Amino acid sequence: VETTDRLHLMIDVETPPRHAVEWSTPDLGEFTLVSDSGAAPPDLDDGRLHRRRLLVLEPFLDGTANIPAQTITITDLDGGERQTITTDPIEVTVRSVLDDPEALDVAPARPLAPLETRVSRTPLVVAVVIVGVLGVGLVVFWWTRPDPDRARRTALRTLARDLDEAADPARTVEVYRSIVATLYGPEALAATATDVRLERVLHEMPFASRSAFAAALEWRERTLFAREGVDLPDSIRQDARQLLEGAS
Repeated sequence: VETTDRLHLMIDVETPPRHAVEWSTPDLGEFTLVSDSGAAPPDLDDGRLHRRRLLVLEPFLDGTANIPAQTITITDLDGGERQTITTDPIEVTVRSVLDDPEALDVAPARPLAPLETRVSRTPLVVAVVIVGVLGVGLVVFWWTRPDPDRARRTALRTLARDLDEAADPARTVEVYRSIVATLYGPEALAATATDVRLERVLHEMPFASRSAFAAALEWRERTLFAREGVDLPDSIRQDARQLLEGAS
């Protein structure tokens, strides 16, 4: 046979009635199993049973190959007696189709056509879109971003109005501390020295509120500062006095 052929191995078994036939797993050696099918041909005239197994094999190497022996087990269903039968191995000579010199002639290969490569513009388009979206987002954020100075001025105006409406010194000091925290942060409240930051507070308020704030400074000087041993700078005291005189 040649390496491109297929071998059909048919095994027939004849047994007395009421006997079971068991086929072993085929040992194919150097062959490849293509199909394995069983059949039950018509029983014989004398009552014996007829069983058949058909194996289709393919060789894959040239040279001498053997189909190993196959084992069949026959069992008497009445007495339970078992009998094993083994077939003879079969030697097969396999010839390669390449042994034919004409089969070795191979037509010269044609040169491959040049491969046309097309550069996809999709990544470039996606990159342009992303950059455009980010640019628009930055512009929108720039125009709509909160203005810290505007927020601070709004807070100062609200606190200045609270100073005008404060009826007692304690409330005035509370609003004053809120102004300091708004302008310089909560850490400024921990300082007991009244430096130039207080003077800046005076100049950032409307005149009506400055008079009330000056009064708060005078009250604070007489109470808290005096108790802590801290005096107002002369510039602050002078501004406060001028504001008080202008308010009167």
